[in-house]
Amino acid sequence: MKIIQSFAKFEEGNPYMFGKEHNPRLNFYSFLLSYLTLKKYNGSVTMYCNSEAYSLFIKYIPYDDVVIMENTNKFDFWNKYKIDVMRQIDEDFIHVDSDVFIFDDKFREYINDDYYGLIVQDIIPEKKNFIRDFYYDNIEVYSNCLSLEKTIYDNKCASCGVIGMKLEMRNKYFDAVDRVHSAMTNNKLRNVNSQTMILEELTAYILALNLNIKIYDILPHDQILKYGLHKTADKAKYTHMWFDSKFDNNNIGLIKNKIRKDFPESYHIVEKYTKDIIRK
Repeated sequence: MKIIQSFAKFEEGNPYMFGKEHNPRLNFYSFLLSYLTLKKYNGSVTMYCNSEAYSLFIKYIPYDDVVIMENTNKFDFWNKYKIDVMRQIDEDFIHVDSDVFIFDDKFREYINDDYYGLIVQDIIPEKKNFIRDFYYDNIEVYSNCLSLEKTIYDNKCASCGVIGMKLEMRNKYFDAVDRVHSAMTNNKLRNVNSQTMILEELTAYILALNLNIKIYDILPHDQILKYGLHKTADKAKYTHMWFDSKFDNNNIGLIKNKIRKDFPESYHIVEKYTKDIIRK
């Protein structure tokens, strides 16, 4: 099972901080902790990034392998770079966003059990899924893009801070993504209010339903319904720095302290990075 991460530096900045002042170097701290937790439980981690991201801060993090892959996507489809990276992998894989920290062996059951063909962070409940009406607004075009039964959809969606798939789903997923992307860019879809979520997450979820591929949700859906998302994540020892929280100075301090406490042998990386940035 190949564990991968990806990041492309856009001139426009970060999609969750668009229009706000932020220093993209602050990604360093969350990326480092994310890598260290993945390394602890899964061994080798490969980072795919564009050359600008590498020179900015990726080069300071000791990934087991770094693949330079330039970005060809417009900012409107900022997460398509992630999909382009996943397309390069010709084996079973798990992609983990670099603001996700795992403090337990969260992927082992999925890796070891052939029953599951798709892994996601969680499944968004119907009442929390703000793009649930999009499918019905575009039922003819979208269902044709995915070659699926129109009645298969249950109004939920995948949340993909973590997304991975086994080979049985891989090629069908990328073909579906290409079809949906083409429909979007050619203005064949109506009421598109979150194109990145539709392209990556909704497509993966509905396709898995249609192919009868079993989904492993790291944060169990029944517990989310009972306890809520954040409490379920706390119970699972899983943290996702949603939206702009990764750039919060207080959280940066907490991340640095976590690295110092749990990975003291790696804290010299933080010190070197800090010295180099101050010197520059």
